[in-house]
Amino acid sequence: MEQELTQAQRVWHEHLQRIDRESMTISAYSRREGVSAQSLYAMRGWLKSRSAVRRVQSDASRELFTTVTVRDAADAPAGCVLVLGNGVQLRLLQPPDPSWLGAVLRELSERPR
Repeated sequence: MEQELTQAQRVWHEHLQRIDRESMTISAYSRREGVSAQSLYAMRGWLKSRSAVRRVQSDASRELFTTVTVRDAADAPAGCVLVLGNGVQLRLLQPPDPSWLGAVLRELSERPR
């Protein structure tokens, strides 16, 4: 379960948001505001790694859940077809093991698009 930011982390996050809004460098902002540039860089890295984890989880969720139409079993071909976001189709003889599917989706989410 993901934890909320602490009060101190929120303060640093607000500084980073102001830097983005004002299109400033961290160095210039830290001089102007009298805050530690090193701490800003460290918090930016920590927040990016945290958001990267959420983004990968979110991307995997988008890949895992989609609209499904159930047809009569007599009309359906044998096996399973997975259609990925880029249009690639994987035809399998049976539904995949969930852990295998999760590993495939994690690997695909880490590749540049």
